[in-house]
Amino acid sequence: MKIYPHVHGVVEFFDPVRGFALVKSTTPAVGPVLVLSRMMRDFGSPFLPGMTCELGDVHSGRQGRLVASWIIDAVQPDKRLRDWLPVEGKFFAPQLGYGFVTSDEFGDIYVPHEPFRKLGCAPDDFKLMSLDAILFKHTRGVFVHLLRKPWAKVA
Repeated sequence: MKIYPHVHGVVEFFDPVRGFALVKSTTPAVGPVLVLSRMMRDFGSPFLPGMTCELGDVHSGRQGRLVASWIIDAVQPDKRLRDWLPVEGKFFAPQLGYGFVTSDEFGDIYVPHEPFRKLGCAPDDFKLMSLDAILFKHTRGVFVHLLRKPWAKVA
């Protein structure tokens, strides 16, 4: 069984009734990858056609189809506002499921629970922590899609 640790691609098809999406890999040798609804539920977002995504541990499943084990990241390209903007932690309440970061350019920015969970820091450690954030436009304003510690930059 061949395993690809990271696969980048674009969502070609999403069927909410059957609960799966097909992702066309940017690497021609990999081919289409199946993403199951449980992975989208764990990720916290459905897949929409045109979204770019990064999948982890893609392996051959039943009938020789490639299946992703987990979703690393998925974004709507037209909604992306800023990549890795320096921000500072302001408030995080796990019991409420959200928090805020602040930046010089955008002021206070809403952060849903998922980026905090992926960051893996305690609520008390979050206040005044220097971070980098990917920002997205939303009908209600700007929100954080992903957080990382500045020293965790990938080359």
